[in-house]
Amino acid sequence: MIDTYYLAAFIVSVVLTGVYMFVWHKRCDVHITLLFALVPVVNLGFLLISRSQSLEAAIIANEVAYIGGCYLQLMIMLAVFSLCHIQLNRWIKTAFFALSTVIFLSTLTQGSNGLFYKSLSFTRENGISVLHKEYGPMHHVFLGMVVLYFVLSWSAIFYA
Repeated sequence: MIDTYYLAAFIVSVVLTGVYMFVWHKRCDVHITLLFALVPVVNLGFLLISRSQSLEAAIIANEVAYIGGCYLQLMIMLAVFSLCHIQLNRWIKTAFFALSTVIFLSTLTQGSNGLFYKSLSFTRENGISVLHKEYGPMHHVFLGMVVLYFVLSWSAIFYA
């Protein structure tokens, strides 16, 4: 059942991205375009996790899903700032992008050290792959980053 959901979400996101590309004509903010490009990648990552047959495949699929985990919230925040006509300094945008990149690079260490996940195990339950994780220190930094981007987005909305 959940496998069907992930497949449907992936197909719908690809179709909507295609519709967006057809209608776009360079009128939209680049951050919104990047949102439409990232969502299918994230959905593909979750679909691959649910269909993986080994721990190694599930880890790679989880790393694909974390592309969106690290950059999607940033793009949403930057789109909100743009839509609210709030200009961020180029260095601030660079710092946010660097933070997201450092955290994404730490996700690439899954299974090899305890930086992002202290431990990982893999089971198949009712035909669906499940990763069991014990979170490491960088996962807490990741959650802090998500909260930071969320709070800044809401602050921009209230300010505007």
